[in-house]
Amino acid sequence: MKALYIGLVMVLLSSAADANDFDSCKACHGQSGEGNSALSAPAIAGNLSPYLLRQLQAFKTQTRGGSDDTASAQTMSAAVVTLSDEQLVAAAEYFSSLSAAELSSTDATDRQASGYYQALCGSCHGPNGEGNKHLSAPRIAGLSNVYLSQQIQSFKSGVRQQINEPYARQMQRMVNEVDDDMMERIIRHIGTLNGEAYLESH
Repeated sequence: MKALYIGLVMVLLSSAADANDFDSCKACHGQSGEGNSALSAPAIAGNLSPYLLRQLQAFKTQTRGGSDDTASAQTMSAAVVTLSDEQLVAAAEYFSSLSAAELSSTDATDRQASGYYQALCGSCHGPNGEGNKHLSAPRIAGLSNVYLSQQIQSFKSGVRQQINEPYARQMQRMVNEVDDDMMERIIRHIGTLNGEAYLESH
């Protein structure tokens, strides 16, 4: 099944007419970059262009998506390995230019998890998970719990501590500050965030 899925992605990539054809990306990440939790494909619309580009470059060089990474990460690596640097830049800029899906905020019922989020995560990723371009911290509001859990485990194990991703070392330190139970509670709390820029809403 995995080989068939990768094959489909590669066929879509090979049919791309130019760097402005992103149908291959949309096959997994959605027509509007909204993501697809069934494929472990995260929402990427409206995220930081430099962040998206760093991840694409990491997948191309297999500093993400190596043999010890998740199946979805390996699929991404296989999907972008043949793309040119110009295509990677174009893809990052295109999906960054899209509007992120509008999310409804939910009242946080786990006050302790909310406090841990603000102390450990919010200072970089924003009080509402909106991200911070000045800190190169991506938007995390709107990401599925499954995807977030996968990435947290990758940071904990060091899989995402890539040589070209210095921010990963900081992430690894942060996720090891709390136990697995609290981390799952924090992830559920992130699901209550609407991603609205704090300064625009206060």
